[in-house]
Amino acid sequence: MNCCTVTKQPCPPAVGNNRHRLPTRRDLNKRHPPSSYVTEVNALGAARSEWQRIQRGLAEFELTLGRADISPETPVTAQGYKPEINATPWIIDEVTHNFTARGYTCSIRMERR
Repeated sequence: MNCCTVTKQPCPPAVGNNRHRLPTRRDLNKRHPPSSYVTEVNALGAARSEWQRIQRGLAEFELTLGRADISPETPVTAQGYKPEINATPWIIDEVTHNFTARGYTCSIRMERR
């Protein structure tokens, strides 16, 4: 019986008080491609797409700013950092807007595009 609706896997062993282990982001990123494709072009396209997906999450970069106009999925170009960071195309993955007694801040997490 499949009880994990996200991963479609059998229930993991119970951990204390009969609780189940929830899937992590790493568990959800596992992908099992089909064993065959109709054409070589389809297979190469799927492999290229999967490679780009894997590469996207390899590098992360975090900043805290004071800008309210930033939103997820926005492409970013870094400047003033190491050459490796400046040369990498980034995309905003997560934005957290904070308003406290000390003022407004915006924390962004970017990953390699």
